[in-house]
Amino acid sequence: RAETELSQSLERVPTRRELSDEADFGSAKTDHTLGATYQTLSLDSRRYEQGDITFVETIPDQDVVSPDENLYREQNHGEVQSALKTLSPRLQTVLVLHYGMDGGEPKTYQQIGIHLGVSRERVRQLKEEALNRLRQKETGKRLASLKN
Repeated sequence: RAETELSQSLERVPTRRELSDEADFGSAKTDHTLGATYQTLSLDSRRYEQGDITFVETIPDQDVVSPDENLYREQNHGEVQSALKTLSPRLQTVLVLHYGMDGGEPKTYQQIGIHLGVSRERVRQLKEEALNRLRQKETGKRLASLKN
C-alpha cells in the first residue's frame, strides 16, 4: 500500500529507503516484504526437493476423497448397517429412504408413505420409533459418536 501511495505522490517508483521511511519498517523488513511481494512461482516449475513433480501436481483435488476419509466413511457405513440390522425391515426401510442411505435422494414422509401404503404421520411415527430404538441400544451410542 505504501508503495502505491508513494508512486502516485512522487509520480515515479519509490526507492527502498523511501518505502522503509513511509511504512515505518526497518530496511531488512522492507527488503523481505518487497522480495515476497514480487517473487512469482510457476505452477509448472519443478519442486526443489522432489524434482520429478511440479507444484501443480501437489495441489489436492477437492473432488477426490482422501484414503483416510474413504476408510472413515466405510467404517461409519459398517456401523450404520449393523445398527439398522437390529430393527425390523419396515423400520429399516423408513430410515434408509428418509436419509437416502440407499444411495438415492432422501425421501419425504409423503414419498415414503406412498411406498409403504401409510400416511405421512405414520411414517413420522415409524421414524421416531426407529430412532428411539437405536438410541436405547449399544449400537445407537456408537452411532451418536459418528460425525455426518
